[in-house]
Amino acid sequence: MFYRSPAIVWRNATLLLNINGISILVDPMLGEKGVLGPFPMTDNELLNPLIDFPFSQEELIKKLRSIDAVVITHLHPDHWDSKAIELIGKNVPVLCPDIIVDQITQQGFQNTVPVNTSIHWDNIEIFKTKGQHGTGEIGEKM
Repeated sequence: MFYRSPAIVWRNATLLLNINGISILVDPMLGEKGVLGPFPMTDNELLNPLIDFPFSQEELIKKLRSIDAVVITHLHPDHWDSKAIELIGKNVPVLCPDIIVDQITQQGFQNTVPVNTSIHWDNIEIFKTKGQHGTGEIGEKM
């Protein structure tokens, strides 16, 4: 039996989900390779984003025009960068934790959808879950 994943990874945490014919872009980091520089509190000097997109800038713009929604899990720049803020249409629904809705709205997005515990959106059930970025000193800071 062949199983096809509904997710296409673009880079880092950025992926495109296709569920029931609906395209959802998750944690868009859309800046060019290296534009964010090295991330603080890491043991390396690698420039972020670490990789180019697997498609051209023109194809990126085309793909962004066809998304139905964006999900932002949190506001770290490897999950939501200034290029995403610039390129994503301001009327596209942005689903995010209720605690960051005001910040997303202040960035010009007019269709923010807060997720407190869970929501039913366009025949898709979405649940907010807890995550952990690291352990020890870095985990405590994040």
